[in-house]
Amino acid sequence: MLDDFEDPSGTTNPKSLNLMPIVDMITTIIFFLLLSSSFVQFTKQTLPPTAVSTSSVEKHPPALNLRLSGELSSPNVYKVRLSWRGASPSQVTKAFTFALPLDQASAAQLAQDLQTTVDGVAKTIGTSEKTVKISLRRNTPYQILITTMDAVKKSYPDIVLNTWIEAENEL
Repeated sequence: MLDDFEDPSGTTNPKSLNLMPIVDMITTIIFFLLLSSSFVQFTKQTLPPTAVSTSSVEKHPPALNLRLSGELSSPNVYKVRLSWRGASPSQVTKAFTFALPLDQASAAQLAQDLQTTVDGVAKTIGTSEKTVKISLRRNTPYQILITTMDAVKKSYPDIVLNTWIEAENEL
């Protein structure tokens, strides 16, 4: 291929390409596209409805949007608020006292107390809702987060964690 651009004498002499046929072809295509686009016309067709249809699907009750918000209101008091929406929106607030750092016995007691509270709320609202949103503030220790999730997952296996920013805006 390089041989095409070299003379036998060793000097390079590039051969020129004839660009005129390419320019003619592009000009013809552009001209054709401009002319054909002016003749294209979009048609809009509106059809009247054939019959009135009704839905026989049952209306479901509004979603509960169950939220568990927790914060350490003092170094050894964990305040939990369970709130829900739906047909009868309400909330339950409860404070749990314990010593930090949590040992296994204190964590088990906190989990049992939380589970009792959450089970009571689940029975009160009586629904098949399986999702709960957990929002804990920035200063909440990791062990309390895990204890809260363990206590809630029996009644609500689908757990959604909010960021601490959403939790602080919520409380």
